[in-house]
Amino acid sequence: MEYNNRVFNKLVVLSFNKIKGITKGLYLNNPKSKYNRISINGNKNIVKVDNDSFIRDYKIYIDGNNNKVIINENTQIYGANHQLFFISGHNNTIVIGKNCIIRETSFFIKGNNNQIKLGDGISTIKVEYHIEQNDNNLTINDGCTFHGRESCPIHIALDESTSILIEEDCMFSNGIQMRSTDSHSIIDLS
Repeated sequence: MEYNNRVFNKLVVLSFNKIKGITKGLYLNNPKSKYNRISINGNKNIVKVDNDSFIRDYKIYIDGNNNKVIINENTQIYGANHQLFFISGHNNTIVIGKNCIIRETSFFIKGNNNQIKLGDGISTIKVEYHIEQNDNNLTINDGCTFHGRESCPIHIALDESTSILIEEDCMFSNGIQMRSTDSHSIIDLS
């Protein structure tokens, strides 16, 4: 069955997803985007899934203003009902490139002016991308693979206005942790 009718696509997407909050700025172009729980609060937030891409079995939670989740063409995102796209704050961006396969991977941002950018042809299984505070930047270039396991996911965390850049065609196995911070501030009380 061909899904070219925009009205039909929108009806299918709305009926197969639980959507709460603002639907303006929600662009799920493919009826294969199913079984998601979506909650959007705030203004000028965008969730855009390009043609021939889909997101399935995810929780999408956005609270704040001017946040973007952009999933480019021919990308498949599969969850298992506990993965999520979580954004709390303002001016945050998550961009996933073309031809990616994302499985059971979570994206978490709490703060302002943060960015997660995955290049084209990325493959992830059991990965946690975690950003807190403001002005952090995670960039992963084309062709990288991240394959964690249930008991040993891959965890990448940024905090304190830092950046991580992973160049093209890198491979990561299960249990790896990358952190730009120890997540504990050091305070001189003297």
